Amino acid sequence: KTTCSLSNNEITLPPISLSDLLAGNAQVEYFPDALKFTCDGGLGMTTSIVNYHFSAVSATNGDYLANELTSADSAKNVGFKIFLNDNLIHVNSDEKRQLLGYNKEMTEASELKLGVQYYKYGNVQPGNVKSSVYIITSYQ
Repeated sequence: KTTCSLSNNEITLPPISLSDLLAGNAQVEYFPDALKFTCDGGLGMTTSIVNYHFSAVSATNGDYLANELTSADSAKNVGFKIFLNDNLIHVNSDEKRQLLGYNKEMTEASELKLGVQYYKYGNVQPGNVKSSVYIITSYQ
């Protein structure tokens, strides 16, 4: 039976100035090792199709991750957009992406090109920002 695990599950963006955020100068930062799936299966081959999708812990409309922090020093109306292979990820969508096909050789870990971008969604106030997303795997 094929099972997969995910490593490197926390990333940190470099800080952005309030003026850059307000001017729309937030760049997508890519983390090539951020999503690394390691799968095991019988005789080094997949025994099922492995799919995955994203589900936000706190999302406002599915296009971005809202700030989870609520203390006085937390940013207001600042969150993140996430990208996979240069495409915006709609969190909380049931859209499944295939990680591995059936009966495929598993020679090394599968890495996905993850990008993260600061996103403003209202009257912005500076401060700390944190958000979380679940990456859910399923097997067919």
